[in-house]
Amino acid sequence: MPDPNSLAAGGPTAQLTNFPKTLLTEIEAAAFLGFEADTLRVWRSKSRRAGRLIGPRWVEIGGEGRRKAIRYRRDDLDAYAAAGAVQLTPRRPRGRPRKVADAR
Repeated sequence: MPDPNSLAAGGPTAQLTNFPKTLLTEIEAAAFLGFEADTLRVWRSKSRRAGRLIGPRWVEIGGEGRRKAIRYRRDDLDAYAAAGAVQLTPRRPRGRPRKVADAR
């Protein structure tokens, strides 16, 4: 007898596949940003010690203790990348204005 929750039966498992993946694993988040997963681990460690956020925000899922699943929200990664975007403004000319010769 087929499982009513299976993908083929169109059960709850099939419905889950229609949602976009909003929580990314550490490896997926690192690949999304173009870093190594170790970089994200170092940023989390430094954030905890410094008491301020270094790197993108993360989510800890799980029970008490040290073995919590670390996930990154896609929106947080987008916001982190957008915050680092550089916008250059035109520089004002320095020095004295140049004299323009009259063309008579």
